[in-house]
Amino acid sequence: MIQTVFAKTFYHNEPGLYYHIEDGQFFSTKWLAIDYGFSKGFTYHQIINKLRCCLHKNLAFDYFDWTKEPNDSWDHILKTRLQWFRDNYDYIALSYSGGADSQVILDTALKHKIKLDEIVMYATELEGLGEDFLEHLNWEINQVAIPRLKASDLSLIGNPKIKIWIIDSWDILKEAYTEKYVFNHSSRTYEKYSAPIAGIAMQTEKENGIIIRGCTHPTVLYDKSLDKYYMEIWDTDNFICGSQNSNRLSFFTSPEAPWVHAKQSHMIKNYLRANKLFYFSDARETEYRKIFQTLCRTKVLNRKSPFFDKTHTTKLNISKKAAAFAKRMHEIYPDLFKELLGVNNTTLHGLPLYRYPEGVLMGKYYLE
Repeated sequence: MIQTVFAKTFYHNEPGLYYHIEDGQFFSTKWLAIDYGFSKGFTYHQIINKLRCCLHKNLAFDYFDWTKEPNDSWDHILKTRLQWFRDNYDYIALSYSGGADSQVILDTALKHKIKLDEIVMYATELEGLGEDFLEHLNWEINQVAIPRLKASDLSLIGNPKIKIWIIDSWDILKEAYTEKYVFNHSSRTYEKYSAPIAGIAMQTEKENGIIIRGCTHPTVLYDKSLDKYYMEIWDTDNFICGSQNSNRLSFFTSPEAPWVHAKQSHMIKNYLRANKLFYFSDARETEYRKIFQTLCRTKVLNRKSPFFDKTHTTKLNISKKAAAFAKRMHEIYPDLFKELLGVNNTTLHGLPLYRYPEGVLMGKYYLE
């Protein structure tokens, strides 16, 4: 049985994602870390060069030997990773969208009969957007995630509770689109469209429960000067919106188990090397995504809504979905749109927030 919960406010405890300028001081957003850097007398360029992020104030990625591929099979690593969550937490929930990342976690649980206590999703029902627009904002949930869950034998994993957290109040966005919130809780100036904000509000049924998130994909690139492949991890790799609470834990990319990310990165590297593929510059490229989804994920229902790709374009460094949402918000809630623009234009040491680099590097590590 699927239950719906209407998100009323944000819940914040210790964040999962921290920023630092490599001197042992950690901050909950990049704005606070940048401000700290200026207070220490560093220039803008010095701060940007030093600025890094990490999960749970843990720098284990920097000390891991990424050049060695883990010997275990990918299936074994998936199984033992999920079993680690089961063994170490009393109550675990899976943040599920039906996409490639969360689907492989669910498939692992089903294959190895590892119990899940809860499955959580999020959606949007904001007044004024219109049924057609809402249909496409919630496309993945309604057309992929829910049908996939209904087709699965969830008794194999203990018949977990299924909850959809819904954002139906513009007041929650109003809370997110403030200088105070952005400076203290979000390293984005331009938050995504509304549904992921409901993801920040969602909690497990039990207070001490943890939510497993399926991030992140391996970004493997080629260094021509050294003839070596390396991988990068950035805060924009699904970490910012999903790591604002300490009970959100990454499945694939987390400092307590760096070998999980190492294995999937080496799987990609091996394929790219064997096929002499040296030209990828972004993990979002369609051909690259097909490669890592084939090698490291399970088959998903590729039913993406054509609505945004076909009818919306954007010159901004944001998704078409986010741009389309902003345009609709401007039409029906212009005051809130002005608040969002106001936050984007807030100055930090003389520079508007939107002019600072969008992403912060967690690490760049050579694989060979």
